[in-house]
Amino acid sequence: MKKIFMTLAAVAVAATMNAQLYVGGQLGFSTENNKNEVSAAGTTTSTEVKNTTFNFGPEVGYKLNDKMAVGMYIGVVASENKPAAAPGTEIKNTRTGFEIKPYFRYTFVNFGKVSLFADGEIGYEFSNAKNEVTTGGTTTSREVKNNGFHIAVIPGVAFQASDRISFVAKLGNGLGYWYEKQENPAAVGTTDENKISRFGFDVNSLGLSFGAYYNF
Repeated sequence: MKKIFMTLAAVAVAATMNAQLYVGGQLGFSTENNKNEVSAAGTTTSTEVKNTTFNFGPEVGYKLNDKMAVGMYIGVVASENKPAAAPGTEIKNTRTGFEIKPYFRYTFVNFGKVSLFADGEIGYEFSNAKNEVTTGGTTTSREVKNNGFHIAVIPGVAFQASDRISFVAKLGNGLGYWYEKQENPAAVGTTDENKISRFGFDVNSLGLSFGAYYNF
């Protein structure tokens, strides 16, 4: 038993000695426009829905070896949604929040300075959302509290610009499961919750996130 513990300790020390610390940050942006057109009696009416999401935050990680790394991202997220509304009415939904995403990264292909990787991450988000409806110059609003989590595998590409500087880009939200709980305003003694869950694969060029690292 003593030999087993000594062996495990030696492996842990070796992994730590081979680890390489990196620090940096991520910047993500996505935008989506959905347009609906209805034609009847030679007349076409259209409605458009716009969704914009932005996130930014610092990141720190360890390269365990040439293939594997572990890290943590902590940042802020903001989004704006403008759904279709009746003529003379404008609806705007905004959200600001905080997110934590620990991850395990595995690099499976190297092409010189360029490499392809996948992040297995678990994300947690806490945010406040506001719904504003403007009609005839009058605006009414209400706030909703949101919290959720996800488990996903996200593909990405890295570029080693120098021994110390590297850049990464991740595509979309990857393959995973997302869960969100919304707490809506309610009368005293009443609970109004909306729970949303989904599973799917989302990789698109409009959901890019970029990062820059300094390797110690």
